[in-house]
Amino acid sequence: SELPDGRARWGLLGGVPLVSVAEGGLLRLEDVYPSRRDDRLARMRAAKAQFAPVLGLLEPDSGLDAFATHISRDEPFMECRQGDGLRHVLWRVPQAEEPAAQSVAQGRAALVAGGHTTLAASLALWAEQGPGTPGNRKPWDYVLCCLIDGSPDGLDIAPVHRVLTWFRKFDWEMLLTKAEERFHVRPATMPEDLAMAGDGAFL
Repeated sequence: SELPDGRARWGLLGGVPLVSVAEGGLLRLEDVYPSRRDDRLARMRAAKAQFAPVLGLLEPDSGLDAFATHISRDEPFMECRQGDGLRHVLWRVPQAEEPAAQSVAQGRAALVAGGHTTLAASLALWAEQGPGTPGNRKPWDYVLCCLIDGSPDGLDIAPVHRVLTWFRKFDWEMLLTKAEERFHVRPATMPEDLAMAGDGAFL
């Protein structure tokens, strides 16, 4: 994708073998409620399709940028532009380049930044249907995944989906102390911050 400020953000979209996920190829940040997983699983069974990719963050030295720059020398398969100026361009990976694409993802664990419910449902479907064999892979042996470079310029993740509407039950001192171990914490003093928080609070 080409951002309005001119930066390029590369992603690799394709099927990731669920056997590699089960072996730790995708690191999940959270579990999901069984009811949400089962609802997504029912839709996948009925439609025989996965509706959105899992979003995975690769380590900055994965080689994704170099590979994408090489592939983008060819004519794009398609492109579109959003109303906010964000431009998306899609290239096919030629069959001869597939080993190079696989080397970007293989041997490196990707951190799941989105799509935990889809991933949980895909793993459940895989266990339910039974895996294929190396010479006879089945569609449910894979999960559609978009791998993004995990460097600071790779992806912007906003915190708005981590809203605490029941924050009065929190020990704020303990919460902030624990949060500072993993995150950059700043006071919410700007009007837009407070408006975004509403009756809750966010980190």
